[in-house]
Amino acid sequence: MTVIHALLRRFALALLVAAASGCATLPPDAGQNPADPWEAYNRNVALFNEGVDSLIVKPLAQIYDGVVPQPVRTCIGNILDNLRMVPTTLNRLLQAEIDLFGHGIGRLLVNTTVGFAGCFDAASDLGIPAQYSDFGVTLGKWGVDPGPYFVLPLLGPSTVRDAAGRIPGDFLNPQIQLRQASQYPVYFTVDVLDTRSRLFPVEKRLEETGLDRYTAVRDFYLDRRRRLVGGEINAPLPVYEDPGDDPPAPAASK
Repeated sequence: MTVIHALLRRFALALLVAAASGCATLPPDAGQNPADPWEAYNRNVALFNEGVDSLIVKPLAQIYDGVVPQPVRTCIGNILDNLRMVPTTLNRLLQAEIDLFGHGIGRLLVNTTVGFAGCFDAASDLGIPAQYSDFGVTLGKWGVDPGPYFVLPLLGPSTVRDAAGRIPGDFLNPQIQLRQASQYPVYFTVDVLDTRSRLFPVEKRLEETGLDRYTAVRDFYLDRRRRLVGGEINAPLPVYEDPGDDPPAPAASK
């Protein structure tokens, strides 16, 4: 209970930090971007999310990153990615992407067997690279407009379409079954810490550029979703090599 109480205290502190910070500082043109008409709301939710991250998630991820050896973290990350291939593959079927559906089945079979439940990415070595999709991408391929950019409390960047797609998308995800298992809290915690630790290099590069964090995250998210809907099988995280590199500017969303 001590750990739980400590986390609850940190969460309460995050609320206080967000409240004490007041409203997020808005640029003069806030809300004028057609893709982000709710910028005032979004910036305040993003500010709250950053408070929770800085007080709870990031410190725990730093401990995870420092205590767990790199080979073990790589294995854990590969296993989690292998689990994510199940909803990706099912969504390929819903998108009538038969070639990519077969690609996903092949990747799952190889990594689950030869790769020891996904610990090793044997499929990439055999020329079957990673891919990613979800129900929000499926809706996009069906012609559903993304709608405005929408920052979700605790969950982060989204759009109206992607937020709505999270609910039916859960039914395509076998990980939902783990929520009924006693081990789910462990799985959820490891998933969050692994995901957060992978963002450290990107976060560092972004800080070095001096770019507005909110704008950079928004533009990257919208650009990546556009690319996924447009057919890119696994739009990667950005790596800003030097302060002269800008994040990708979002083209017209799909």
